Amino acid sequence: MLRPDLLYLSKLENIMIDRPIFIVGLQGGGGTFLSRIFRRIEGVVTLSGNHKYFTGADEMQSALGPFLPQQYSGILHKYPKSNNFGHRRGWSYACDELLPFHKYDEWDYKEDQGAGFRHAIKVCIKINGKSGKPHRFIDKSQSYALKIPIMRKALEGSLPKFIGIVRNPYVMCWRAASMKTALAFEKQNIEHKLLIATQHWNNTVRCLIENEGQADFRLYKVEEILEQFEEKVYEIARFAEVDLKEEHFPKASDVLPAGSKRQERWYPVQREINNKYLEKVPAKAKEIILNQCGDYIERFGY
Repeated sequence: MLRPDLLYLSKLENIMIDRPIFIVGLQGGGGTFLSRIFRRIEGVVTLSGNHKYFTGADEMQSALGPFLPQQYSGILHKYPKSNNFGHRRGWSYACDELLPFHKYDEWDYKEDQGAGFRHAIKVCIKINGKSGKPHRFIDKSQSYALKIPIMRKALEGSLPKFIGIVRNPYVMCWRAASMKTALAFEKQNIEHKLLIATQHWNNTVRCLIENEGQADFRLYKVEEILEQFEEKVYEIARFAEVDLKEEHFPKASDVLPAGSKRQERWYPVQREINNKYLEKVPAKAKEIILNQCGDYIERFGY
């Protein structure tokens, strides 16, 4: 179990951060199943456990928010003041108003905050790894899609791996504005909430695309991963340089660790995840989403 006091007190000089893996994108975008598969691999650790507990919290942006430096937190803790949004901003932190408070580039890097970020990762490795063994840290903080350049700088020499995942904006934006996130419960009319959702999707995707061409980054559509499931997951594993085996994939006989949430995000693998939502998107909403996200809709073939 993670002890917050160790974030301050541990002596971690001998802990190495080796090729940490960050799965980034959007809340509800499909990263959970990939994170869980990789976390079944012995030697892979996250903030909440190792391969023996592969379904715990895996978003340090939130779980470690009070202890992380501001540049690496800001979703539930240390977030900017705004009269337009409530405390939970899982689908608004990348909207036009809030983006400048969450997007960080290489030139924004501050060594004291970078050191605090590395310290937090080392604590997770120390607590959840086996002493004397090599480990790979993995995290699925979605807001880190906006912070890849500064994280690359903070982890210079550790060779981080960034895996970006996008999902159909007609599904994602309508789902976020009307039914599945804190944004849906904001006291704003549905068209305004949909506008916020499209800004959030657009800005996140743009930040991901800005990293294309970098050796440490790969970008995938979740729909393509699910359609070619084992082939694509093995491809991502080769990029991430983890020792993925058939035994790590979901199967009917698996028993998830005690206390696991969202057990439906394991087995059976859902090869089609959008149709049940697409059927509910009104024509007017589709028109707004197309107008706002049209360039990236065309780019990704949505």
